[in-house]
Amino acid sequence: MIGVPRLYELLYRGIKAKIDTKAIGRIFFSIVKMTGSKWLAKKIFKKIHEGLGGYLEIMVAGGAALNKDAGNFFEALGFEVMEGFGMTEAAPMITFPRPGKVIIGTTGQPLPGLKVEIRDGEIVAKGPNIMKGYYNRPEETAEVLKDGWLYTGDLGEIDDKGYLRITGRKKEIIVLPNGKNVNPIELEFKLEKNFAAIKEAAVLLHHEILYAIVFPDYNVLAGEGVKDAENYFRERIFPEFNRDLTSYKRIMQFSLVKEELPRTRLGKIQRFKLEELIGEKQKRPEKVYEEAGSEEYQAVKSFIESQVDMDISPDDHLEFDIALDSLGKLSLIDFIEKTFGVKIEEENLPKFTSVKSLVEFIKTNKRWHHVDVTNWATTLKEKVHVKLPKTWPTLAVIKNSAKGFFSIYSRFKSDGVQHLPEGPCIITPNHQSFLDGLYILAALKMKTLKNSYFYAKKKHVNNPFLRFLANTNNVIVMDVNKDLKESIQKLAEVLKKGKNIIIFPEGTRTKTGRMGEFKKTFAILSKELNIPVVPVAINGAYRAMPGRTIFPLPFRRIRVSFSQPIYPKGYSSDELTTLVQNKIHKMVSE
Repeated sequence: MIGVPRLYELLYRGIKAKIDTKAIGRIFFSIVKMTGSKWLAKKIFKKIHEGLGGYLEIMVAGGAALNKDAGNFFEALGFEVMEGFGMTEAAPMITFPRPGKVIIGTTGQPLPGLKVEIRDGEIVAKGPNIMKGYYNRPEETAEVLKDGWLYTGDLGEIDDKGYLRITGRKKEIIVLPNGKNVNPIELEFKLEKNFAAIKEAAVLLHHEILYAIVFPDYNVLAGEGVKDAENYFRERIFPEFNRDLTSYKRIMQFSLVKEELPRTRLGKIQRFKLEELIGEKQKRPEKVYEEAGSEEYQAVKSFIESQVDMDISPDDHLEFDIALDSLGKLSLIDFIEKTFGVKIEEENLPKFTSVKSLVEFIKTNKRWHHVDVTNWATTLKEKVHVKLPKTWPTLAVIKNSAKGFFSIYSRFKSDGVQHLPEGPCIITPNHQSFLDGLYILAALKMKTLKNSYFYAKKKHVNNPFLRFLANTNNVIVMDVNKDLKESIQKLAEVLKKGKNIIIFPEGTRTKTGRMGEFKKTFAILSKELNIPVVPVAINGAYRAMPGRTIFPLPFRRIRVSFSQPIYPKGYSSDELTTLVQNKIHKMVSE
């Protein structure tokens, strides 16, 4: 059966809904998915196969990107789902999977006789099926044909086996005012996958901010007893969605629509029509705030605007409209305490639903009012007790075992360790896989390792065994969600003791292979304590452990490279963050 992704998505939703209605259906589906047996799937879900004719074996999708969940679903049911990629200019196929060698989420490998490459992220193809040009349109031809190569306009990645994965459309990439690039398809997929209340979502740039247009699943909202959909999305859905995103990818405004989003007959969103769906509806009329001229409001407003580079209104939601990151929240809390003498715990900040409510709290509880700014130098001078983990002999065992195993299994290499300075330093690797800590461990000399401490979030050390390993193998566990300020102060104390700190500035491992935005915690520590930063590039770890892989693929070459230290003198913390990120990005690219 050949169809567009929209067809398979409709089938997927309908069939899955029937399976999910009964517990036995969910159990059987889990069994066939776990076993991967097509024979068993066809036996257990015989009615579904009969409902589709009884002889259907292969589902072919093309014309647009197939929903990965739909692909995995039909594969689990015993069908072979084959998604191809092409365009009319290539007559029309470029890549297609081979039977029995399908990887859901990819569009297979190039057709015989075709060459496919990625140039600056764009998919280009060359071969006998590529057109000569557009009829009587030399200028348009010159845009897409260069030296016989067809520039498709689609963005993608090719893995080690030659499988192509489409990541977006070049023309659809949103370029923000700060120069950052955002792939709207990535955000749309996350919204639709993670929230049952969202049937469809589209993301665009509107008034220089990321804006989402959402077609809700009103049946789900009704089932949850939601009476005010607008408020539900504003107070619950988008704050939760934004929480785990880098600051520039956060959705700042949204519109709810009551009908499906405009699409082409192939199911692609007609993005040129999205702007007209916004209208004037979402321009919230602000209620007159009588205290807008007060010194408290003006002080808070000015400070927040200095943090987020946007105009602040009294009714702006602190968590959703403004979307301060962790350091921004900490800076705001510190500013309020120093300026007004009002102490607010970090976990209580989201309870203030608007700037106005925060200002009212300050006015009621303030002890003084004087102008001040966040002073990291003073903050890091405060004495904090830190009990360093012990260094057991197991650390050497783990290091040597990891190095021996990775040297053979992953052809592991490291270089540049000699660049580490004599005194304390901050080691900042990029984060490609779950095993990155072990790769750094294997690369460091034992003498340096005994003097170095890994920094780990409490949520990642969540059972007694892991806590035991952390306490005996130089891992400092901190709860950044509960008290970021105290966590930074503890890291500072470690550095003051002449020890090294190993921090992954991205905060979490990459899910796409691309480097994420660097948090500037390490830069603040470096700047205020005058401690050098050593950028470290981990290369190949993502290729060895792509997606949700729980064990590295064999013989994928992995290299850990240590750069010359960067000293903070002459740089602001923001400049230092960017400098280190660019250095690692260059090392990874090379």
